[in-house]
Amino acid sequence: MAPQHATTLAETVAPAGARYRDLPTEVLAAVPAPRPARWSEVRRTVELIDADGEWTLLLTPRPDQASRWPFEATTLATAVARTTRRLRLVIPVDDERVAPYHLARYLTTLAYAAGDRLVLGARRPADEAERRRRDEHLAVVRALWGSWTQDAILADRASGRFFDPSLVRDIDFVGEHFEVKGALNLPAPRTPFPEVVPLPPSPAATAPAAPTREDLR
Repeated sequence: MAPQHATTLAETVAPAGARYRDLPTEVLAAVPAPRPARWSEVRRTVELIDADGEWTLLLTPRPDQASRWPFEATTLATAVARTTRRLRLVIPVDDERVAPYHLARYLTTLAYAAGDRLVLGARRPADEAERRRRDEHLAVVRALWGSWTQDAILADRASGRFFDPSLVRDIDFVGEHFEVKGALNLPAPRTPFPEVVPLPPSPAATAPAAPTREDLR
C-alpha cells in the first residue's frame, strides 16, 4: 500500500552551496592515538569552526574512528548547538534501527536547542526497495513534526489547560513499511522541518556537490 503522506527526499533537499566539515576527523587529527577524543577538544574545535564562517558539520565518525569517538550524534548535536551560533549540524537518519516516532522526538528536542540549524543526513540506498523505505521513514517523521499546530499550546494557568487537543491531529499514516496512528507527544518548535541531504559514502571534509535528484536515488 502506498503511503498516505508520500514525499520524496528530492523534495526536501538542502540548498546548493553548503560547505561541509568532518568534525570527528578534525578533532582526532590533534588527539594522540589511541586515546579517545574529549569534550573539551570537541568544544574548542567547533568554536574555531564557528568563528571561521558558515559551515555544516558532519558528526558521525568513520568505522575506523568509532573506537576513539565516544559521542552519540544527537546528544553531541545538542551540546554543539548550545556552544555555537552559526554551525549547521547534520543528524544522521538511521531508518533501519531508529523508529520514525523516536527520530521525530529527538529532532523536536534538538530543534529547541539549535533552531533552524539542523540538517538531516539520509543514507544512500543500495536499491529501489531501500530508497522506498528511507523516503517513507522520512515522510512519517515529517508528518509527526507537523502534527501540532503552532497555536496548540495554551499554557493557561487560570483554566488549567496546557494545550488545545483540537489543534493536535493524528497523522493516520499507512505505508508499505510503517503504520503510525497518533500525533507526536511533543510540540514541534516554530521552525521549519529540517532540510535533508544525502550522506557521503563516508564522512569527508568536503561534501558532494549540490545534491541532485540522481544523488538522492
